[in-house]
Amino acid sequence: MKDSIFFEEQKFKSFWFYLVLSIVFVSVILRFLLVKNYNQGFFVGLLITLLFLLLFYSIFIKSKLITKITNNGILVYWKVFNWLFFRKSFNFKEIKSCKLIAYSFVGYGYRISNKYGVVYNSMGNKGLWIKLKNGSSILIGTQKYFDLENTINNLNIN
Repeated sequence: MKDSIFFEEQKFKSFWFYLVLSIVFVSVILRFLLVKNYNQGFFVGLLITLLFLLLFYSIFIKSKLITKITNNGILVYWKVFNWLFFRKSFNFKEIKSCKLIAYSFVGYGYRISNKYGVVYNSMGNKGLWIKLKNGSSILIGTQKYFDLENTINNLNIN
């Protein structure tokens, strides 16, 4: 992105997350294969369940958490299948402080944490913790910790 000072695109890459999804998928298939009484409702249920699981799995494979810092502020958004799903921007005038931190596991995706406020995380345990002047907090996970740290230090917004 040519107007950005910092740009990061993250995907869900947790081995354990995909392992659990795969186990659920395989167990549903096995469950249906082991049923002895086949009828029309059985096949409709199998089809609906498999389609739902494939859609759920595909959403996580195709999701992207994008963080962009420009001269005006910080932008974070989710894209799913290259469609804009969510977008939030923070002007530097709104920001009281921000710092890079290592945090304990808070979950993946969009979360609300008592300690960190609104959390946007795709993997890992490092992120940019932003405190706004209105009292709210935002934590944005990052895999480019040192690049982001250099960007924040150069902007003098901490």
